[in-house]
Amino acid sequence: MNSDQSKNDELTNFQVNPNMASDNGNVNNTVVTPEVPNNPVVNDVPNNTQVLNNTMVNTSVNNVTYDYPEVVEKKSKAPIFILVLLILLGVGGYFLYQSTLGKPYKYIVEGLTASLKTAFGNVNKYNKASGELEIDPKMKELDFLTNLSFNYDYVSNIKDKKEVMNATLLDKNEIILNGNIYLDNDTLYINSKQLFNNPLYLKSQTFSELYKQSENAEDIEHYIDLAGKVIINGLKEEKNNRSSVILSIDSKSVNATANTYVIDKNNESRVLYNMSQVILNDEKAMKAIADSEKTTVEELKKNFDIDKNEEGSLESKIELVFYTKGILNKFIGFAFKVDGVKLMEYLTKDDFNSFVIGEEDTKLVAEGKMDNLKYSFVIDGEETFTGSIVQYSENSYAITAEIPKALEVKVTTKLETSGEVTPIDTTNAVDMNTLTEKDNEAISEKLQSAILKSESLTKLMMLMSEEETN
Repeated sequence: MNSDQSKNDELTNFQVNPNMASDNGNVNNTVVTPEVPNNPVVNDVPNNTQVLNNTMVNTSVNNVTYDYPEVVEKKSKAPIFILVLLILLGVGGYFLYQSTLGKPYKYIVEGLTASLKTAFGNVNKYNKASGELEIDPKMKELDFLTNLSFNYDYVSNIKDKKEVMNATLLDKNEIILNGNIYLDNDTLYINSKQLFNNPLYLKSQTFSELYKQSENAEDIEHYIDLAGKVIINGLKEEKNNRSSVILSIDSKSVNATANTYVIDKNNESRVLYNMSQVILNDEKAMKAIADSEKTTVEELKKNFDIDKNEEGSLESKIELVFYTKGILNKFIGFAFKVDGVKLMEYLTKDDFNSFVIGEEDTKLVAEGKMDNLKYSFVIDGEETFTGSIVQYSENSYAITAEIPKALEVKVTTKLETSGEVTPIDTTNAVDMNTLTEKDNEAISEKLQSAILKSESLTKLMMLMSEEETN
């Protein structure tokens, strides 16, 4: 067999992504299917290099066209539309580009949902959490705060619709305030010996709705799968603008391809229509939405009546950017832009993750490995709040929050699987809606009295009062 025939056989047995990047970083807009023609048409396009927001963008394209079908299909209301895109963007991007590998779609879905099932399963299997809060002052005048501590324990039973939390505030290991919160289906009870003569309760259907949402969380892999399908179908008729970029991930330069989809009023209706078709055909999603909106599936379907050829009402230009790497188009991140301004970006490589939401001068940044994630809030270009989430083991972790040069707060938590809900004593409980102004004043006086018994809390209140005066 000659070398040309060998290459043709390889292409016959392996479907290549229609937008495959070559080894030299150039992008070959090539579509390959079982038969390769003898005379492909090649059009060379000059390089075009530009710098955007300190990111080098190099677009060098060789348009190689074969007469085959593509392996993958390409292709309001403004606030709602943007919100939906934000929610679906990450998982949709994963499915969109993993599906270009020519592998059966179900294997991709099974791979991602298996990972999610493991991650969420580890969380859902725990029903008890306990921990404590400690304060580490960074200013001498706040040293007294080291005397304060807070501990808690929480247990839930989703099946029986019961939850209970016990919490205690101490000053020099002396109890200042303690209390319980107990949720029994649609009734919330609160009790504290320092503040109330009798337990208080509040009845609301909203509380029982929380359990429905918790039950739905067990179907998370279904909705992740659905989100991917929605994005893929929504973009199937839209143009993919590809360019080479250099990304910074974990302080290292990574050569990647930016696959950009633009959505504006000209294609808004078409994208929404194609997205809606996936949701309309998903019984579980339609029922969940109808239940949350307190309507029927039949009535809900009327809201999905979209004319795909109608000009949309979107005033802005939305850009969905999916970053991929290598000839297999490995997904390594995404970005969300509105009118050229990047509002969100997620990048991942190996076990390092970086997530930024907001604009350049005002944003939330989180980056690191999943067992040691650091985050910060930047306002007007300055870090005003920093912290970390450190996982010691599968069921033990610590969350820290620091106001630079002022103080650091650390919460350590341990998770368990064998917690049992112990109901609090609700004898002679009083409906909160029946409390009089006199009752509220009495509770306020008791709270003030408890604070005054704590030397540290008294100093803290005085400092806060001085700040307000100044």
